[in-house]
Amino acid sequence: MVHSCIVVYNNNLTEVYYQNTNNQVIVSAFTHRQSTLYAGKLWLKMPIGTGKFIIGTEDSYTLDNQKYIMENKEVSTYVPSSKNLNKQGSFAAFTSYDYKWSKISINIGLRWEYVHFDYFENDVKNSEASRRNNSLSPDISLSYDMNDKTSMSLSFKKSIVRPDYTSIRSSLVYAGPYEVEGGNPLLKPSTVSDCSYLFSWKDLQFNLSYDYLKDTDIYIKEHFSNEQPILIFHPKNANMHGLSTSFSYSPTLGLWKPSTMIGIDKHWLSYNGQSFNKPIFNYSMKNIFTLPSDFVITADLTGSTEGNDRVTIMLPSWSVDLAIRKSFLNKKLQVNLSFMDLFKTRNEGWKMKVSDVMRNRIVNGDTRQFLLTVSYLFNSAQSK
Repeated sequence: MVHSCIVVYNNNLTEVYYQNTNNQVIVSAFTHRQSTLYAGKLWLKMPIGTGKFIIGTEDSYTLDNQKYIMENKEVSTYVPSSKNLNKQGSFAAFTSYDYKWSKISINIGLRWEYVHFDYFENDVKNSEASRRNNSLSPDISLSYDMNDKTSMSLSFKKSIVRPDYTSIRSSLVYAGPYEVEGGNPLLKPSTVSDCSYLFSWKDLQFNLSYDYLKDTDIYIKEHFSNEQPILIFHPKNANMHGLSTSFSYSPTLGLWKPSTMIGIDKHWLSYNGQSFNKPIFNYSMKNIFTLPSDFVITADLTGSTEGNDRVTIMLPSWSVDLAIRKSFLNKKLQVNLSFMDLFKTRNEGWKMKVSDVMRNRIVNGDTRQFLLTVSYLFNSAQSK
């Protein structure tokens, strides 16, 4: 017979209560972490022709020491005590040049970075996890102002995103009788290449962006032990393409200023023979009404459809927020009434299925809020 259980966390003490039984398991574990950071940045800016030239360096040294002590003997057979030590030195040189000619603006930048990273597990250096990395990251943007109502810009940027120290730890953390959490010492830095286009005309704006993420991190659940029904939640590397676009319109119609946006976020991601490519459509309708007697009313509708956020499928959601603001004493005193999530629809919900592991989460909590804010501006000065 399988009994459900309740897991209660109290600082570093985990208590597990099994329903319909008198069993109670106390798992005592302690975490200690100490981090040190030294960082500096130096740059020089100078005019060259009609443009501006910048050259500089940015350097840092970090030391991160983590200890995890498991005091429960039974659990320690598969979640042992451990120590992780990370040492990293980063040395970077960067340069950029801004140039404006008539209606055209150009920015060209380049960054070189060298990272020296050493990883120690239980006082023993892990040569496979330790690494030396060189990276060269360009940054180019071009903008064109056709007139005072129409403009466009095109940009390309490449950057390196390194995982945080928690994500690359080798230690495991007890999260309940059927789950442990861990890092991945072999997690690679992610290379992000982004190309964006922006066009605006009067109150209309269109944005298009394409990303390629090499070795981005995705968090998954999979089987941890063949002997026990235990899952592990930890990060893995994967390659992902992403495309996002949005269209917005924000006119002014007398006392009413509406702002409408529709957009789509779509990525292409494959892991372990599965595809996670369902797009998410986003929409919003925001309204500002400026009324006589210093009254301002806002009414906002925002929402999104079901779709993939990496390996997770986010469930659809929407909400309506209302606010009324009234100013007194020549706008020195303001009273604001806000009604958040008026119809109780802003609920958290997602589901995940990777290989043969499936997990669903739906939170139907009451997220409605009523806020009363009163503010008074003292000694205000007019701009000269």
